[in-house]
Amino acid sequence: MGQTIPCCKSDSQETDIELVQATRLDSRILEPLIERLSSAKGADAYRRMNHSSLEEDDFVKRMSSSPSREVQLEADLFNMMALWLWPTVSNYVAEQLSVTVEPAIQRSLGSLRKSFSFDENRCHLGSKPVTFFGLTAWESAQPIMDGDLRNVTFRMDVIWEADLEVFFNLSMAKLGVKRVRLNGVVLVDFVGVQPKACMFQGVRSYFVNPPSLVTEFEGDLTSVLNLTWIKQRIQEGCLEQLSKMLVAPNRVGKVLDEQAEHFTVMRPGPKGILEVVVWKAEGLLAKDFNFFGKGTSDPYLVLRCGAVCFKSRPAKKTLNPNFEFRAMFQIVSLNHQQLNIQLLDEDQLGSEFLGMVDLPIQRMAQWGDGGKVSCDLSDKDGNAGENGHVLLSARFRPLIWKSKAEVEEMGICPDRAGFVILGIYSASNLPLGASSTQFWFEATSTGLLSENCAAPVMQVSPKLQQDRRAGEAHAERMAQERLLLRKIEAMRRHHMSLNDIADVLEIEPAHILILEGRAAGTFPTLVQHTIKWNCAFEFVVNTAEAIITLQLKSQTEDAKTTVLGTHTVPVCDLGDPGDSCVQTICLDDKIRVKVFLQVRFLAHI
Repeated sequence: MGQTIPCCKSDSQETDIELVQATRLDSRILEPLIERLSSAKGADAYRRMNHSSLEEDDFVKRMSSSPSREVQLEADLFNMMALWLWPTVSNYVAEQLSVTVEPAIQRSLGSLRKSFSFDENRCHLGSKPVTFFGLTAWESAQPIMDGDLRNVTFRMDVIWEADLEVFFNLSMAKLGVKRVRLNGVVLVDFVGVQPKACMFQGVRSYFVNPPSLVTEFEGDLTSVLNLTWIKQRIQEGCLEQLSKMLVAPNRVGKVLDEQAEHFTVMRPGPKGILEVVVWKAEGLLAKDFNFFGKGTSDPYLVLRCGAVCFKSRPAKKTLNPNFEFRAMFQIVSLNHQQLNIQLLDEDQLGSEFLGMVDLPIQRMAQWGDGGKVSCDLSDKDGNAGENGHVLLSARFRPLIWKSKAEVEEMGICPDRAGFVILGIYSASNLPLGASSTQFWFEATSTGLLSENCAAPVMQVSPKLQQDRRAGEAHAERMAQERLLLRKIEAMRRHHMSLNDIADVLEIEPAHILILEGRAAGTFPTLVQHTIKWNCAFEFVVNTAEAIITLQLKSQTEDAKTTVLGTHTVPVCDLGDPGDSCVQTICLDDKIRVKVFLQVRFLAHI
């Protein structure tokens, strides 16, 4: 139980991606790829792809013959697509390094943050794309308000041996990443099979667990970077940003059907909530030694499941700490996710590894309320026996789609625990200012079931800037209105009638009255500035008591923060679990926010 689950490895990472019989492709697409391969290998691949015996509907037959079981498939079509798309992906990542990753690393470096920046001229992903293998597929059902969506899910192992070039400046030194190895498991969901041209309502993809990441540096001070806490901080910053985008419960994807609900496709909610308590650890390694040679440590816990990570406070000078540390995690996939528990020793310049254990969620979900379980800790190579052990308990609470009356009658949720999704589509009529002005939402809730657990007090949306073109268009409209007003005022001084002024200016009389009303302050100035977020806030709450508070804020370039509006949502007013609603809420006299609201009960088992 205490053994670490090994990472999957590829047998042929240094070879070119072979073309296989995935589908019949046009020769104009294949020729550039075949030229990169040896002539014999390329000719054989081309011949097999265009004259193979594999039927085009072979996949459909295999899926329909055993729809509830996983089907083994070839991953080569995905590899070919990765090869074609790699230059575009490289350009996108270079942009994200500058916009997203750089600020995160700067924050993690503390007092050194101002000395760190990426070299825009030497940031690319190289020529070797991500490689996929171990591909399986199955059909699944996603519960929705009026039934189930029929989905097709692909699981694949991902490995990337990168020949990338990512250089950055740190103080007076120029440094770079010369090698990256990334390894993880990805799920791709094709959501909502339907008899329409697009075939699916949408597609989403995500890592089920945080991928492993190994980096090596080159340039000035390379030996220092590869041996000190700076390397750890940089890797943690990169993994943090990757997790925010691509690790469950976060997803990337696209809604393909305009009539499909965005949050049903992109944020379907978890299978359930896993409640974990780490009671204590015993027999830990000693990392700190005093004058008399007696060893001790200052251990603390790091619990990670998907993109969510919680840290405990350190226990001072002990090898047998009592933690009683509680945490709650969203579980997206019972079969593929795992909980990673690490014990670290706190030091001034970083942390030293004490031990770890990876626990499959499917196994933990079967513990129920059966008591505490002891798990051996292992070293970084997965060897258990000398790193001590932890004592923990866990309870899995699945989400249910039943009405309040059914839940009360069946007694399956006596504490009225529920999972609430508050999705933000967009905000309109925002005040127009400098293009550098940032806007974001903050959400909090009362009645949290995680009040005694490690959980964020406040959830914050991405900080977005207004479209520069919107500001320019608004300024142009204002200039045109001022010119019209001067002409109107001149004609009014000559006692021209409203209709005559309208004829001369070739506009409607009502438009003249609106312009004059705005100038006098009688009519509000119409601002059409809109920002789309498509992000979600999620809370585990007591549905009878919880009240969610949503705030919209802005910050100008001079760091002045303004609260633009506040709205409260009593969870008890959201209707039956499973029901969802889309509505527009008002934050003040002007600003309108389009939101998605849904609540679901958690079973008590």
